Amino acid sequence: MMYKIFHPIKNLYLRLTRGAGCCDVYNLDSYLVERILKPLKVFRAEVCSYPSNVESFREWKKILDKMIWSFENYEKDDVDNERLQEGLELFGKYFQSLWK
Repeated sequence: MMYKIFHPIKNLYLRLTRGAGCCDVYNLDSYLVERILKPLKVFRAEVCSYPSNVESFREWKKILDKMIWSFENYEKDDVDNERLQEGLELFGKYFQSLWK
């Protein structure tokens, strides 16, 4: 009973002092997916340029769509793992290109 009362307080304290609580790092991948997906969708909607190593703006949006699909479907059991991995790898490859 005491755990249910004090654990949220402890987790908030850890977030404020360390930047992440115990609940955040327990499933870090899920935590990050939740934090990345919404901003990535906004970025895709508002992006107005593309990286120099991508052929066109249209191709850049397709790449972003693949990333978004992977984050949307990350925790589903029946997902196409190759497609999921492709989007995650694209996120890593173009991580430094995620600016407006």
